[in-house]
Amino acid sequence: MAQALRAAADPTVSSGTEERDILAFLALALAELQESVRETTVAWERRAYWVKADRFRQQWEWVPRNLARLETSLRQDDMLQAGACGLELAVHLADLKVKPGRTKSEPWKGAWRAWAGTR
Repeated sequence: MAQALRAAADPTVSSGTEERDILAFLALALAELQESVRETTVAWERRAYWVKADRFRQQWEWVPRNLARLETSLRQDDMLQAGACGLELAVHLADLKVKPGRTKSEPWKGAWRAWAGTR
């Protein structure tokens, strides 16, 4: 997600298609993150680690909100609002350090089709 946000902030990314792919990739990644948080808390609750599960859930409570706003914006084709969701996500991921030029992969390529196919 951090790599996709960096690419979105790059002024050379002027293609609306690439912007859409990046935002859809972020939505797909947030959905995976949300599911991972759910699975983790369910496992801890099965072991009666209630406090640990609640703290973890609180730590990641921003994920469903951001995902819902991002998906709504994408469905309404409101790229300005979707971009604002990306900026909010960047705040949550600000502590992650991704070195420039670390990788040339673009995992968001084709994400718009994948996201649209799941909705």
